[in-house]
Amino acid sequence: MKKFVLLLANFTVCLLLVGCSLFAPKNIEFIVYRPPADGSEILLAEKIQMKNNDKSVAENALIHLMTVKPADDLAYQDCVPDGAKLLSLQVKDGIAYVDFNKEVSKKTMGSYEATMFMGAVVNTLTEFKEIKGVQILIEGQKKVMYCGVLDIEEPLTRNESLLQKAAK
Repeated sequence: MKKFVLLLANFTVCLLLVGCSLFAPKNIEFIVYRPPADGSEILLAEKIQMKNNDKSVAENALIHLMTVKPADDLAYQDCVPDGAKLLSLQVKDGIAYVDFNKEVSKKTMGSYEATMFMGAVVNTLTEFKEIKGVQILIEGQKKVMYCGVLDIEEPLTRNESLLQKAAK
C-alpha cells in the first residue's frame, strides 16, 4: 500500500509539472524597426523577446515600438511623437488597421520624422506574413495626409528602401 501511495504521489507531481509547463506562457519574438541615433534615413531592426500574453504578436510588436524606449546602447532613436498612443489594431484581409490618438500628428514634424515614424510602424507590422499593408487611422478616421508630408489615405506597404541591408 505504501508503494502504491508513493507511486501515486510521484505520478501526481509529474502530471503537475508537465501540466504547468504546457500552460505556462511561452516567449514570443518579433522585430521592431527604429531609426538610428545618427539621423540616417534608414531603419534598423531591433529583435525583441518577451513573455506571451493575450495580445497578438503583431499588436505586441506595435505596442513595444510605441511604449518602450530604445535600448541604452545609443544605436537607436525614439521616433514616436510625444503623447502618441495606439487605440486599436485590427487585421482584416491582409490589412492592419492601426488607430492612433490625435496626438500622433499634433507635433509639427518634418518629412524625416514623419517618414521614420510611419516607416517604423509599417515595416514593423509587415514583418508578419498575414499583414501586407497598413491603413493608418487617427481617432478612427482616415486622413489624407500625415503631418502635411505623407499621403496616408490608402494602406501603406513595406518600404524596403528604408531598411538597412545586412553587412557581409
